[in-house]
Amino acid sequence: MHIALLIACFILPLNMYADKCGTFSDPFKSRQKAISKGDCILAPVLPYYILSPKKHFKIHYSKLGEGAIDSKDNNNNAIPDFVEDVAAAFEYAYAIEVDSMGFPPPPNNGENGAAPYDVYIIEFATRGFYGLTTPYDALPNSTSKHAYSLTYIEIDNNFSPDDKNGSGNQSFNTFGMDALKITAVHEFHHAIQFANYGINDQLYDVSFYELFSTWLEFHVFPDIKDYHFYVRDFFLEPKLNRFGQRYAQEISTGYANALFLEYLHDRVGIAPLINTWQEIGRKTYAYHALEMALENNSTPLHELWCGYQEDRKSTRLNSSHANIS
Repeated sequence: MHIALLIACFILPLNMYADKCGTFSDPFKSRQKAISKGDCILAPVLPYYILSPKKHFKIHYSKLGEGAIDSKDNNNNAIPDFVEDVAAAFEYAYAIEVDSMGFPPPPNNGENGAAPYDVYIIEFATRGFYGLTTPYDALPNSTSKHAYSLTYIEIDNNFSPDDKNGSGNQSFNTFGMDALKITAVHEFHHAIQFANYGINDQLYDVSFYELFSTWLEFHVFPDIKDYHFYVRDFFLEPKLNRFGQRYAQEISTGYANALFLEYLHDRVGIAPLINTWQEIGRKTYAYHALEMALENNSTPLHELWCGYQEDRKSTRLNSSHANIS
């Protein structure tokens, strides 16, 4: 789909949107400091697990308590259907991000005899998160300034339209299998990011990490419109959601600008985007890494951004004319 047609989707305001990914929520920096000192973050303890079909993932779950999953088992194999769906969703994320796009997998994902990557199914309703990727142990190439981490992922236990967050609003904008699919794609790339490319100690440019994971949702599942609830903020308030904002408290600007990566992908392909991550792995801050990767591709970032803005302005103008007529 041409990018201008996508931009047209964000002209009008939408309803209040839910939180998205809890990865960079308040405890993140303290967890990073803990593992840099050699401490290990404890994962949830759940009584049951299965291995995914290709054994890249270990899916943990509970049948009782707050985070219990639906016990429905249509194929009568003693494994709840939702758990099998989770395993399939993460294997699909692996196939796209590792096998097709060429990103290196995190080392704790079943490769080379290592333990499968851990995914925990819990209750996120009151917190309003679809999922959360947690660093729990430092990798040997970490320094005090740039950490590479093993991680685990937690996701919601049902993505139900009936769930409410702590403010009494609906916990999710997208539900059921659609929410599960985009969450697997989004969170698994955070696992790839932290293990292979790392993150600086000041959390500079972490909005790019969310920008990329949110763009992947659209790239892999263009018919699932959850990203509408986040990128619309750029079109409604571009000055508040400027591209490239550096600090961790501006993380939401990453969601808001995710559509720009599709504009880049349409014009330069996937290679400069992957090269951006390789440059981040060399300890370059993320937005500068993107700028360098595009310069090396003879497609300067500022020119692409101006083209993106022209598409946005012309789409708004055409929409206004259509409304008048």
